[in-house]
Amino acid sequence: MEFLEDLRSALGVDFKKLNLAVMNDVDIDFAFQILSEGKLLYEKDADLRSDLEVNIIKRYIDAKPLLELRRKRLEELYGLG
Repeated sequence: MEFLEDLRSALGVDFKKLNLAVMNDVDIDFAFQILSEGKLLYEKDADLRSDLEVNIIKRYIDAKPLLELRRKRLEELYGLG
């Protein structure tokens, strides 16, 4: 937790808005959200990152209809949205 506090301080962002994730360890919906809304802080290998991004986009496009059905069902069940 100290690492995140130091990072937040160095970046000058609110702790609640900072979320670190290993891209190949999260579900496809969250991975796509990271790509579309997140900010890259570090990359060791640009080619590997690019390949990962392409893979995430392809998987998201395939999964999008099911993800939308899941969201709609959760909204119906829990009154979300």
